[in-house]
Amino acid sequence: NIERHTVALASRLNEGLRAQGHDVLTPRGNRSAIVTFEHGRDLAMVRNSLEQASITVSVREEGAQLRAGITLFNTAEEIDRLLEVTGGWS
Repeated sequence: NIERHTVALASRLNEGLRAQGHDVLTPRGNRSAIVTFEHGRDLAMVRNSLEQASITVSVREEGAQLRAGITLFNTAEEIDRLLEVTGGWS
């Protein structure tokens, strides 16, 4: 049940990021609850917007990549909030 929940949320995030044009490094259909993507934006702006939305992700590759690790306690609403933030980056 936990795997089904977390992988479904990760898939939702993966597809949402792709739809926004982000370079998602995590392959589609991956059975992992981790999604890594390149944001291609100013890191200070990215960090600030995530912090303002109370979203925690890991920063990788000297700030070029973000890694979201989905857990049992995450909700679809939280994934949508992250997608709202990432969708607002220009």
